[in-house]
Amino acid sequence: MAIAMAGSSFQGVPSSVVPNVIGDSLEYILSDIGNEIIRIVDLNQLGTDIRTAAYMVAIQNVFNTLFYQE
Repeated sequence: MAIAMAGSSFQGVPSSVVPNVIGDSLEYILSDIGNEIIRIVDLNQLGTDIRTAAYMVAIQNVFNTLFYQE
């Protein structure tokens, strides 16, 4: 329901296209973050400690957002 409502707010874009764009964007973002988590696990030899790697990625993203803000 929320996706259909969000789709109706885009001027000139059919509401059937908006969920595809949102889904594709989420898939890309989550895939990118997943790959970054795997890279951190390998880089820091964390073994199966995926949670720590995810925390590290989240902290890096917050730092980058705050540090590189204009």
